[in-house]
Amino acid sequence: MEKKDTRMLSRGLPFRRAITAIALLAVMLSCTNAKDEGELTVLGPDGGYTYFKGDLNMNLMSNCGTATAQTTTGSGSGSSTTKNLWDIESYFIFTYGEFIFTRFTYSKLKNSYSLTPSTTSTSTCNTIDGIYCNASGTLTCETADSVRCGGTKSFIFSGGTPATVFQAVTGTVDYQMNVDESNNVVRNADLEFEMIDKSGRILQGEIHCYAP
Repeated sequence: MEKKDTRMLSRGLPFRRAITAIALLAVMLSCTNAKDEGELTVLGPDGGYTYFKGDLNMNLMSNCGTATAQTTTGSGSGSSTTKNLWDIESYFIFTYGEFIFTRFTYSKLKNSYSLTPSTTSTSTCNTIDGIYCNASGTLTCETADSVRCGGTKSFIFSGGTPATVFQAVTGTVDYQMNVDESNNVVRNADLEFEMIDKSGRILQGEIHCYAP
């Protein structure tokens, strides 16, 4: 009876083990890459720029934003209420107090939103957090109602090196999101921004938030 040559089989074992180890390492790395963080760059028309990268302070954030449904009720005997559109308000706080505050509309049927802040006046307000007007606030932004800053749709960033405050007048938000419809909050959000402010500065960046 012919004997099998086991030398080639034994030589193949280390290779297969190495492939298995690499596959397991790739899975582990994909899990560890899910970080709560943001990174962006603000480019000025004169060539100057501000760069920022930081971790979200999830000790201060219980979710990735609030979500309010824009309900649409159909007509007829089989009418039903659908929740395809959601007004999102997110206040992302980073480790050393930097923040991104944004309001936009999320659609289950799309993957991006075109931002045009709807301010009704050119007045400004002082603010600390980018949300509420405050007479002694250290930041300034445009407001529509002298109570809430930024208008009904907005994007504001404060932070970076060198420090800057950026308020968009137009831009786009690309998103992948998980809205908890029972609690009206955003559980997970992967967002990419490309914004322009009234000075012509361009902000490009992304943020990743995974709430517990």
